[in-house]
Amino acid sequence: MTIDDTRSADRDIEPGWTIVDRPRFHPLWEDLPALTVLATLPGWGRTEWMRQCRSHIAARTPATSTLWLTTRADVAATLESPPSGTVVFIDDVLVGRDDPLWPLVRRAAEGGASVVVSTIDTPPAEPGPTSTRILDERDLRFTAEELSALVDAERIPVGTDTRDDLNIRLLGSPHLVRRQLERLRVRHGERVWAGISLTFERTLLDSLIAQGTAHPESTFLGLIRRGAGFRRFSSALLGASTDDGLQADAAQFERLRGVPLGSFDVCDETGQQDYVWTPAAWQGFDEIFSRRERQHQLEAGLRRTAEAGRVTMQLFALLDLGREGDAERLVFDHYRRFLLFTDAVTQDLLLAGGAALVGHPSLMLLAGELRLRSRGANQQTIADAAQCYDLFAPAPTASAFERFRLHCRRAMAAAYAGRRAAAVRHLVKLADQLDAEQPSRLRHLATADRSVAARIAADLFLAFWAAIQTDRHDLALFFIDVMREYGDPADLVTRIDRLTAITEDDFAGQRSLDPDGARPAELEYSHAAPLVLIEEGDDRDAIERTHPLAARVRPAPTRTAADALLLLTRALVAPDQLDRSLVDATVALSATFWDDGRPSSFIAFAAVVAHLAAGRTAEAHALVVHSGTDDWFSLASGALTASAQGAPDAALELLERAGAGTTLPRLQVITGVLAASILTRSGLAGAAAARLDTLWATLPAPRLLRFALRFLHADEFASLAAAGTGCAPGVVAVLRAGAEDRRPASAVAPPALSPVEREILTLLRRGLGNADLATARGVSHNTIRTQIRLLYRKLGVADRAEAVAVAERLQLLEG
Repeated sequence: MTIDDTRSADRDIEPGWTIVDRPRFHPLWEDLPALTVLATLPGWGRTEWMRQCRSHIAARTPATSTLWLTTRADVAATLESPPSGTVVFIDDVLVGRDDPLWPLVRRAAEGGASVVVSTIDTPPAEPGPTSTRILDERDLRFTAEELSALVDAERIPVGTDTRDDLNIRLLGSPHLVRRQLERLRVRHGERVWAGISLTFERTLLDSLIAQGTAHPESTFLGLIRRGAGFRRFSSALLGASTDDGLQADAAQFERLRGVPLGSFDVCDETGQQDYVWTPAAWQGFDEIFSRRERQHQLEAGLRRTAEAGRVTMQLFALLDLGREGDAERLVFDHYRRFLLFTDAVTQDLLLAGGAALVGHPSLMLLAGELRLRSRGANQQTIADAAQCYDLFAPAPTASAFERFRLHCRRAMAAAYAGRRAAAVRHLVKLADQLDAEQPSRLRHLATADRSVAARIAADLFLAFWAAIQTDRHDLALFFIDVMREYGDPADLVTRIDRLTAITEDDFAGQRSLDPDGARPAELEYSHAAPLVLIEEGDDRDAIERTHPLAARVRPAPTRTAADALLLLTRALVAPDQLDRSLVDATVALSATFWDDGRPSSFIAFAAVVAHLAAGRTAEAHALVVHSGTDDWFSLASGALTASAQGAPDAALELLERAGAGTTLPRLQVITGVLAASILTRSGLAGAAAARLDTLWATLPAPRLLRFALRFLHADEFASLAAAGTGCAPGVVAVLRAGAEDRRPASAVAPPALSPVEREILTLLRRGLGNADLATARGVSHNTIRTQIRLLYRKLGVADRAEAVAVAERLQLLEG
């Protein structure tokens, strides 16, 4: 019996379309196994594949008989007594993996017939001798060559980009490709490509949902139907559901790679492969299902997501359902996790939240950070952060734990809003709450309950970040120690934060204290790696490590440490390659951001080092005059500038204060080296050597000592190296190694003075006042005042006594 339904055989082919031969399938058609299963969605050309297979067999071996079966009754009747040696084509009859016809199909294949089945699902896995080949959407899609053959045969004028989109965006789906080409043909080549019409995704969804209703036993259609409740989902997430009795195994989930309704993405939070619907497909679900159905789907998806512990995935569902209050509580409890793992689709939904987020500070703060990452800082971000700061105010009845969590968030919000003093005030409160020498209620809770300890560790990252932005690296290191003490080593967030802390450890020099000078491990995780590489004299690699920081379009006010590290590294290693406009822009942006009008003191310090390396003493002096703080960075900036201006006593006094105010090993060593250099240039070589020996006895760290020596110009280093010849062997070894490091030629490049300026300086040295100066030069009183003001600016000084002192030190009046 031969049952041939021509209408069925051609149902996947648009009327009037050329049939494209697919020679890549010839080897498959010539070597059919006992069972071939075309497990694809309808419209993927499986009927056409079978028809061409049948034609190929007829042309190659005319004696081979074939049967074409298109109804369940015919399949059951024929396969009860399968004809041996016959190729049986079963078109669009079987659907699900549990279809009762599968045993008949297998018996026919085992009985000597070759069976080719088009179906939606793969057959159940059963042991046995039957050789089986399974093809899915990825196998049946048009290749680029087949698409070109189809386009050429239809004489449709399309460009290369069009062909690529047909193959990539539509994944070579025969049905959708033909529809798109028909659209282009109707246009007669006008506007050949205006983008793939999103109606295709909607059309495909309509078809799949309808098919799922007609064939509810299909595992794959059930997977798509259940997936409608998730913006993104994994095989594991759907496989845990038994709502409709269908289990979505990994093989069915992988078939989604061949369906042009979404794409695969690795979830940072879990490491699982997720399928993410396209925006058009997600919108299509909203249009296809009624509001009640859609609500039920989303609620069910949210429930399963929560049961699976997919924290960040819950946020999209809550926002999509309009449950901002629940979303606020979720983000508050897991804010650090959302900073790390918020995906692109959730970010887009948050950024589009607008008025719905107002009054929900955790959502507003998170949206502000995501906006800042993608678009940079703006006044709206700052205003929102200020509002969040107020909304996070603790109630009078708040417990110690609740107050701690709110202080962490207020510190971060204040830093986002540019409120430096407010941020520092909360950071100090947090440090007091966690002081190990003064046991508090908070530490008692953390000791008694590991879940509380884990929350403290996660929330402390917010304070750690705020401490870095406000240049309080002492507090940042303290918070790191507590995070390490309280964090759960098995938690992904804890592991990530411990890697993040490596950067601060390296900035502080904690990992460079080895007396043998060994390189710290895991340097690839450290953004402060350039400083570590400078410790080895590896300038080239140090500069290479700054490229990711420099790749940003411009400096950012909430990336204080990163921008400062970029400036400092280049100022030490390659000052001639450091664009002054970048230095000035970084300082100006930071000053504009903070409410007190002052830049970050770390950024200002790096800028001072850059200016002095380029001989711009006046610019360095201007930054010091307007610093307004007395932290290590500001004091060290003042000392460097005072030393360059020939004021060693003032420089030493500032360094003494700076050294007393820091516990960071790197900064302590820099302080000691600068002081020793100033003593040497003051003619106190013995005192300088003693200072180096004392420093080495306290911190015998060759890496940090070599790094600190990079702050000395060539003449300064030469003087210190000569003074240190009798120091401890470790000091001498470092001085010898440091002699190979690159340095600027001199501390200050003498300014080029005009003859008029030299004349004025000579008269100033003789003690003439402005009136006498004007008379001596034959100019007006106003003119002489202007000339003096310009001279002061060029010399970087504030008065005539300082101008004469600088001129004599730089030998500007000789000859």
